[in-house]
Amino acid sequence: MLNVKVMKGLPATAMTAKTILLINNEPNVREILYLSLTDFCGLEVFRAGSLLEGLQRAIQEQPDAILLALSSSDSDYFTFLQKLRTQPETQTIPVVILTTGAKWLDSKRLQQFQAVGAIDYAADPSLLSNQITKLLNLKAPSIGNGS
Repeated sequence: MLNVKVMKGLPATAMTAKTILLINNEPNVREILYLSLTDFCGLEVFRAGSLLEGLQRAIQEQPDAILLALSSSDSDYFTFLQKLRTQPETQTIPVVILTTGAKWLDSKRLQQFQAVGAIDYAADPSLLSNQITKLLNLKAPSIGNGS
């Protein structure tokens, strides 16, 4: 089941190019999230396998949003978020934090790092995609043959 914490909504017009930077250091998780976002949401997704690479890609690509998928093996995410917010190129990029049951991640911490929200994600990629598009006010592409 998905548990979503929303801090602030984005105006629907704020997201037009629909580019996402996905940061996760676990290749299998990163690939599942990537496929979910590209297949179910029709988003252009840039991938980074580390926080350092993620910061570099964020500055280089300037995506519309960043999905930071936290893992227990990478504890420098607070430093990453601080650096992200001090870079002129990245300080206003919305961040959604994806986590699996991080009880410490409350609204105060989300506010501290200007995160749009956090999603406690389950195994169902389509549910995750729907939550991400809602949180970022993106419209999922119509799927079907049009008849």
